[in-house]
Amino acid sequence: LTIKGKGEKNLSESENEMRRVIDTPVAQREITARLHVSLTPMPGVGTKVLATVEIDRQGLAFDLFDGKPAADVDIGGILYDDKGKPINSIVGRLRILQRSSNGSATQQKRSIYRFSTLVPGGLYQVRVGIRDLKSSRMGSAVDWITVPKI
Repeated sequence: LTIKGKGEKNLSESENEMRRVIDTPVAQREITARLHVSLTPMPGVGTKVLATVEIDRQGLAFDLFDGKPAADVDIGGILYDDKGKPINSIVGRLRILQRSSNGSATQQKRSIYRFSTLVPGGLYQVRVGIRDLKSSRMGSAVDWITVPKI
């Protein structure tokens, strides 16, 4: 992704692919992804925007890793201002372990990933994308949030 904090960097193949998943005009639904955005005012600093991504495990391809079922996914997110300028981004790789049957049905079905950033007041769009490394299936989600000026 072109933004990592405020510095530019060269794009890797994986980051290019995630950028296409995140910025696609049509939501990718091969893996169900839900995005929830919340705010925490931090007087004198700004407002913390917390993005929570729920990933439906049913769309993932699990393999054995150290004797346990696991799926590896690339995940990325970009926070845009109201003019479409990227403010901050994340990109990474997650290993999602299959849950035991001890948890609730909801816990067994989904995984949660969170990221946050500080921003001044304004209108923002949060976009996230995920890609299963084994199956190449993708999912994406978008949400808008208005951050009050403090």
